[in-house]
This record gives sequence, structure tokens and C-alpha cells, in this order.
Amino acid sequence: MSGEIPSSIGNITRLEQIYLSNNSFEGTLPPTLGQCKYLLYLSIGSNKLNGAIPQEIMQIQSLVHLNLSDNSLTGSLPKYIKPLERLCTLSVAHNKLSGQLPQVLGDCLSVENLYLQGNFFDGDIPNIKGLMGAKRLDFSNNNLSGSIPGYFANFSSLEYLNLSINNFEGKVPTEGKFQNATAVTVFGNKDLCGGIKELKLKPCIIVQAQPMETSHFSLWKKVSIGVSVGIALLLMVFMAYISLRWFRKRKKNQQTNNPTSSRLEVFHENISYVYLRNATDGFSSRNLIGSGSFGTVFKALLPTENKVVAVKVLNLRRRGAMKSKAS
Repeated sequence: MSGEIPSSIGNITRLEQIYLSNNSFEGTLPPTLGQCKYLLYLSIGSNKLNGAIPQEIMQIQSLVHLNLSDNSLTGSLPKYIKPLERLCTLSVAHNKLSGQLPQVLGDCLSVENLYLQGNFFDGDIPNIKGLMGAKRLDFSNNNLSGSIPGYFANFSSLEYLNLSINNFEGKVPTEGKFQNATAVTVFGNKDLCGGIKELKLKPCIIVQAQPMETSHFSLWKKVSIGVSVGIALLLMVFMAYISLRWFRKRKKNQQTNNPTSSRLEVFHENISYVYLRNATDGFSSRNLIGSGSFGTVFKALLPTENKVVAVKVLNLRRRGAMKSKAS
């Protein structure tokens, strides 16, 4: 059979089984297939179909078997779908699908056979440790990366696990199902190591000790630098405190050795009348500053001290002149 799958097929809503594999159908999968709410088996493998997988198909809750393998389907597996709780077999092998595997795969708890090989899936394997009843899991010939999930070792029903020809890295577990070389295939992952000897992988290089020593040394170095800086700062603060104390004490001693009376001597020096007369140019009117009831004030230049002072000549004939002098 050839041609396109008619969209009218979705009008047969009570269909339970559709087997169209090994034909020459082409074109895209009709989204109307999602209207077949009672569909149990949908097998359209080995055709010439292309385009993306309609999200409507991945929402048929009654599906038990879905086979879309050996076509030219593109895009990614639909991510925003409800878990297909009854799905037992999902095969999309040998297509052109890409992108990361959806997390919802881990919620399809009834899955026993999962065939994803021969596509362009990348990223890590999602958390599918809920698939405890899985028997056959094939992730081979993709671009998957990261480490191999250790929980595969606890899949008691697992008969076949193919992880070959990907970009997985790290240590291959040696417990549980990984002890059986006929059940587990991991060749073609150049960065894998360890595992049982039958897998013929390179040994893992243990490098834990050296990084720990380096880490301890680095930590000790950081602590030493921190302590040294702290001590230096404390010394600087202490020296600043001592210097401040010394400066204050020195200033106090200078004030003690030079009492304020030394400033008053300027005003109480014993200067002769002749000296004052010469300093005021004979009490010249040119040096007159002002006059009052108790006397006259002249400006005087003291040449020996190179400063200008005021000289008050008292009028002793006026009562109170002496009191004015005292004030």
C-alpha cells in the first residue's frame, strides 16, 4: 500500500487496532488519529512517513503498543503529554528524531520495551527509574551523554540494555544487571571506563587523593594568608595607637613647659618712657589712634621685637585713670 494515510481514519473513533507496517505510506501522520480514544495497538513502522509525531497520538491513554519505527520522522518526542499509564511498548527507532528525551517517559510505569535507537537524541537519560518492570531498553546510536544511571542495576526484569555508540562518560556500574555482559552493551563510548572485565573498557584513573591534598593545601594556604594579614592589621592599629598616645603626651608636656604667663609678658614688659616715646615718634599725632576721658592711645612700633602695639597715655588728673589702667 502507498500514498498518504487519510485524515478521515480518525472518524472511526472506536478502532482498537491499526496495523499499517511494512508498506510505502508517505506524508505525515494525521493528528486525527488522536480521536481514536479506544485504540490499543498502533503500528505504522517501516514506511516512508516524515514530519513530526503529532502530540494527539501521544495522548491516547488506552495505547498499549505504539510502533513508529523505521520511518523518516523528525522533531522531538512530545514533551507536554499525560503519562501513558497502559503503554507497554514504545518504538520510534531508526527515524530522524532529535532533542532531549522527555521526563514524562519516567511516568509511563507499564513500559516493558523502549526502543529509541538510531536517532539523534542528545543530553542525559531522563529519570526513568520508575520503569522497574522494563525488560528491553535500547538507547544505542544516538548522541546521548552524561553518566550511565546507576539505577539500571536494580531493574530486576531487565533482559537487554543497549547504550552503545553514544557519548556517555564516567564509570560503568558493576552491580546488579551490569554484572551480566550479555545483557548490557556499552561499546562505542570512548569516555567510559571500569565495569566488569568482559566489557573490555579502560580502567578508571583514581584521582581522588591528589585533589584532596591539593584542596587541603589550598585551604591551609588561604588560612595562613588570612592570619598573616590579620596580624599585620593588628600591628598597624597598635602602632597607630602608641603613636597617638606619644603625640598627645608630648603636646601636653610642651604646654606644661610653656605656661600661658609667657604670652602675658608681652603686655607686662618693663619698657622705658624714652623707648615708648621713640616708638610713637614722640607721641606724634600721626600715630594717634584715639582719645578718651582717661587718656590718649597711640600706635607704637617696637623695632627690637618687630611688632606694633598700642600705648595708652593716662591723664592722671582725672579721677579713675588708674582704675582704667588696671582694667
